[in-house]
Amino acid sequence: MGKTLIHTKEGLVLSTIEVINDVGISNLSIRKVASQQGVTEAAIFRHYKSKNELLLAVLDYFSKYDSDVFATVQLKQLTPTESIHYCLNTYSTYYENYSAITAITQIYEVFRNEMELREKIDRIIKDRTNFMTGLIDEAIQKNEIAPHVDSEQLAIMIWGYFREVCMKWRISEYAFPLRKRVQESLHMILRAFS
Repeated sequence: MGKTLIHTKEGLVLSTIEVINDVGISNLSIRKVASQQGVTEAAIFRHYKSKNELLLAVLDYFSKYDSDVFATVQLKQLTPTESIHYCLNTYSTYYENYSAITAITQIYEVFRNEMELREKIDRIIKDRTNFMTGLIDEAIQKNEIAPHVDSEQLAIMIWGYFREVCMKWRISEYAFPLRKRVQESLHMILRAFS
């Protein structure tokens, strides 16, 4: 029963992501998720007490690879700039293979309207920014990035750029290879600050 419960809960999260991808967050409803998953609305409420609780699970799913990506970057013993490239390459590969998840990158501001969701999305953004800031600090110490660069501001620029490319990729209906575009542009950005 434990596996079925987890499988069902994860299925509801994946269906929610698909609905957000298809109709947008403003049109998200439990009814649409139920229809997407092929269950009743009551079945969803057996697993999640509210739409917000389901959205918290979506955010958990959205960020579930963060700690693995961060740990892998550390284990690989790459140079700091190689680590930055590896980090964004990992996310862009994941997003290319699961394009619906990029819908979540485009609705951060909507999540900020509810306290629980705001706290969760703020934590995700802060953790990603802090990790990137640390990599940039290392790159500055190793003279891979110029010493006058504000590492936190550059980290914000890199993540902001990444979200923007994801949006353009979505708008173009996935007309270009996301990973390639991210890597080429990241190379340009880092070169400009070296």
